[in-house]
Amino acid sequence: LNREEVLDLVESLEHRIKKSKYHPDLIVGVSSGGDYPARELSKRFNVYLTNIKGNHYNLKLAGIEFDEIVGAYKIAKTFGHKPKIELIKDVELTEIKGKKILIIDDDSYSGKTLEVVKESIEKKSPLEIKTGVLNTYEKNSLVDFAGKLLPKRDFYDLKLRFPWSKMSSHYAKWSKKES
Repeated sequence: LNREEVLDLVESLEHRIKKSKYHPDLIVGVSSGGDYPARELSKRFNVYLTNIKGNHYNLKLAGIEFDEIVGAYKIAKTFGHKPKIELIKDVELTEIKGKKILIIDDDSYSGKTLEVVKESIEKKSPLEIKTGVLNTYEKNSLVDFAGKLLPKRDFYDLKLRFPWSKMSSHYAKWSKKES
């Protein structure tokens, strides 16, 4: 995906959130995939932004993060690996307590990232938590809002490459503009 395609997904996600009449007090971007969409949405909703960082899979092949390989989730399952997330940077209690929170990530395959992040935030007594991603599969119970929904099989086969992914053909251009 290029920048314009990502912005189209952000706009679609924004529209779906606004249509639901949900207005967050704080947006939590899941680093690093959720950073850009969370930043864009925080501007559009005029709300504060923070981020939470997790480490996903921890598997590398020839110096490339396993999760960056197309079909990584299917490959990982084949070898008996289960999605594992450990929080590296959490959010502060004072940022969360009593607020309506919107967690944003780029996509949701196994749902483990959103699950771990949501569990961490729930411990800090928010008023309400909703989740949003740019794209996922239909009937993903962990996602409240999505910019684009695909049939589950198509979603897993497609594995969209966001421009912030080192495997994306748009990465060099993206990283130049974002730095």
